[in-house]
Amino acid sequence: MSETFRPVGIGLDLNSSYSDVVLIREGAMSRMYRASKAGKYFAIKTTKDNSAMQLAMLKREYELSITLNHYHLPHYYTYEENTPVGPGIVMEYIQGRNLSDFLAEKPTIDTRRRVFYQLMEAVAYIHKNGIIHNDLKPDNILITRSNDDVKLLDFGLSNTDAYYLTKNMGGTREYASPELLAQKDDLDARSDIYSIGKLMELIFPYNYRSYSSKCLRENPDDRWDNVDQLIRSWNKSSHPVYLIIIAIMVGIVAVMMFFVNDGKVDNAAQRELLDSLSIARDEIVKAQKDAAEAKQEATIAQQQFDSIRDVQAKTEAERQQWEETKNLAVNEMKTQLNGCYQLASDSIEKTPYMGFAYQILKNYTIKALEIKNKYIASATDETIESIIVSTFEMSYTEYLNALDAKSKSKPDMYDKIDELGVKKIEFYNSLLQKGLPFREYEE
Repeated sequence: MSETFRPVGIGLDLNSSYSDVVLIREGAMSRMYRASKAGKYFAIKTTKDNSAMQLAMLKREYELSITLNHYHLPHYYTYEENTPVGPGIVMEYIQGRNLSDFLAEKPTIDTRRRVFYQLMEAVAYIHKNGIIHNDLKPDNILITRSNDDVKLLDFGLSNTDAYYLTKNMGGTREYASPELLAQKDDLDARSDIYSIGKLMELIFPYNYRSYSSKCLRENPDDRWDNVDQLIRSWNKSSHPVYLIIIAIMVGIVAVMMFFVNDGKVDNAAQRELLDSLSIARDEIVKAQKDAAEAKQEATIAQQQFDSIRDVQAKTEAERQQWEETKNLAVNEMKTQLNGCYQLASDSIEKTPYMGFAYQILKNYTIKALEIKNKYIASATDETIESIIVSTFEMSYTEYLNALDAKSKSKPDMYDKIDELGVKKIEFYNSLLQKGLPFREYEE
């Protein structure tokens, strides 16, 4: 999303708790605004014309998206009938630019590969949750300014919207599948896979032709059945043996093209060959790095095994002393972790809202790691240290999952804005921003 801010001041509800409302994005069927509330920026998505059809699509998007939780999707907070710009979805505000603007910055081949992989992960996730995007295009793929990460926007259009959607596509029809353009009512994941093929051509203009061509086959039966299949096939291209074969084939093709064209290779072909070789080289370096890390892990495992063997070789008295030292450290650590968990669990029970529960969860994590580091520092040898670490991981993971489940069961205070009122929400939000525990609002 290329952010061109346009102040919005006409027709605002002056009593609203939102301020500094600006238009940041406008599409064929929706508008996106940035608004400030309680010291934090939010995005508000509204319809273009408030027609019954567009409002129904907007509400359905909210109903579908509120159940989703994925890093490459924006977080949806609530649906409000009376935002300063009309009925809209209040969602996470993300600083970024759309895919086309990102590619205009000429990112490296590695960055483009990472972005494309994240896009496939996001689409695979919504498909597993029964959602077909139906409008995959550069404008709906946001790349964050901070880490160049993908955020997939505007999902949740149903098959029944096909006619309305294709009528309003304008210049983005090139990304739509043949079955979507034909307004068929049995669209499935393969329709989105066609759009992924178009995006692949945009992101990699000189590479991965075999992948994009399979995505773009006219008959959906000839494409991949789902995005997971595409991802598995894509991952195979990272296998070092495969890459070496590709590099050799590219070299052979380069030589053949040189002779076929009387010693001349056009610029586009040169770029394609150089990009292919660059990918092969980079992936081989990555594979070598992974192999080195695996070797290092194997060395550590061998050292731990040798340490255990050394313990077994000790005298009975030494071994008994070693066992007592180990058990004392492990049992003390488990007792302290349990106490830390019980305190966090009790605190979450008394906390009314999700935000404060996660604040407690964060504090639990910090305290648990302090306990772990304390006992690692007191370990008398590497074997005891290894046992402390493995014991900690098992207990910590079990407790963390239990606390996370309790936190998720709490309501989001923004979902209760009508019940609580603006002043209470602003007060509670200020507590969260300062890292303070929950306390009741007092007039």
